[in-house]
Amino acid sequence: MHYCFELLTPETIYDAAAFVRQHEYRCIDLAEQLRLCLYPDYAPRYKKAAAVYACPQRQTCPQPQKICCGVLLFSTYGLLFHCIDTDIPEETVLDFGRFFLSEDFPYKELHAVAGIREHTLLFERVMSEAAHIRLDAAVDYYLMRCAKPCTDTFFQTAESKLNTTLNAALSIERATENDLIELFPLQLDYENTEVAYEGRPINPAVCKLSLCARLTTEYIYKVSADGHIVAKAGTNAQGFHWFQIGGVYTLPAYRNKGLAAAAVAHLINTHSAEAHGFALFVKTANTAALRVYKKLGFEQCGLLRMSYWKARQDPFYSPENSAVLDKRIADIRTGKNVSGHELIGE
Repeated sequence: MHYCFELLTPETIYDAAAFVRQHEYRCIDLAEQLRLCLYPDYAPRYKKAAAVYACPQRQTCPQPQKICCGVLLFSTYGLLFHCIDTDIPEETVLDFGRFFLSEDFPYKELHAVAGIREHTLLFERVMSEAAHIRLDAAVDYYLMRCAKPCTDTFFQTAESKLNTTLNAALSIERATENDLIELFPLQLDYENTEVAYEGRPINPAVCKLSLCARLTTEYIYKVSADGHIVAKAGTNAQGFHWFQIGGVYTLPAYRNKGLAAAAVAHLINTHSAEAHGFALFVKTANTAALRVYKKLGFEQCGLLRMSYWKARQDPFYSPENSAVLDKRIADIRTGKNVSGHELIGE
């Protein structure tokens, strides 16, 4: 099999979207970027993107047709997303990386690489060849997915535990911009715990602005005890047919009562008609969260890795925050409202 590499064009981006759809659960951020590029008409929302094609030999195929089997996309906010067929030889993936990360690649704008672990490691090898950039940190996650509704027992269990220990009434509702002030401390602590790493603290102002944007564009659910928000869960990316769950957090005083699990179950059951499935990733050391998600019906489906690179000048930069801000600001400027999760035609 022969492979060739091409930069994405308004014509070939549909090949990339079709391929990513087949593997969407493991690259929902990438799927979202492609979906938004195609809504309502083609409009590039990336700095650079390319595809790898399998090209059958003419001897075995009289009219060979290229088949897309991998995509690389460098977003406007400094993240390099990848989704590549795992059957492609390792050397071909490395060559694809060298093609994409050539001398004209804007390394100074790179913040992180995100995708399945085996391919992220290969791109780290390619990038290590560039003397002007260095690996700052790397985090491995379990990738998990769920494609069926949850039972109602999670809410009932949480309600029972809350009544027993605190005699408090439980409610789960979609959060709005009016909840910003009360939700902000939860989001900030979540990001300081799950997103920040040594040398890259979270900027509270950016965190707050990002949360404000998400409250209008994502599905965020608040868990309240006697009217006070004590836990939350929501989406942080919406692909073609899959939703990515993130920002799951419970205040320390209310943990071990099943509140976060109830919020995730409520989110899944509320939006199961809109999405084919839900995916998330959990740090490999977070065994407690892993157990909870398995009880909710999630299954492990591989390893994901994010590697962070010393390129950005802003020490308070957060990819999760900047991703939301850049994307939503672009939508506002063009008058687009994508919060309804529009899907392009099959």
